[in-house]
Amino acid sequence: MIKKNLGYIDRAIRLLLAALILMWLWGQGTVGILELLVGICGLFLVLNVIFGRCYLWQLLRLSTKPK
Repeated sequence: MIKKNLGYIDRAIRLLLAALILMWLWGQGTVGILELLVGICGLFLVLNVIFGRCYLWQLLRLSTKPK
């Protein structure tokens, strides 16, 4: 398991983006492939916020977590 690598500001931004995605999805009348892909991205953002980890940032060796 990787160490936490997301700081508070980064997590807040991801939570805001996830909320915007969910509101956009809620307003859509139909569910197509685009909405499904955007929903999956929103789900990953929520999981990043909950666990404080981003696997892409781990691969790029980035971290916003205060030391």
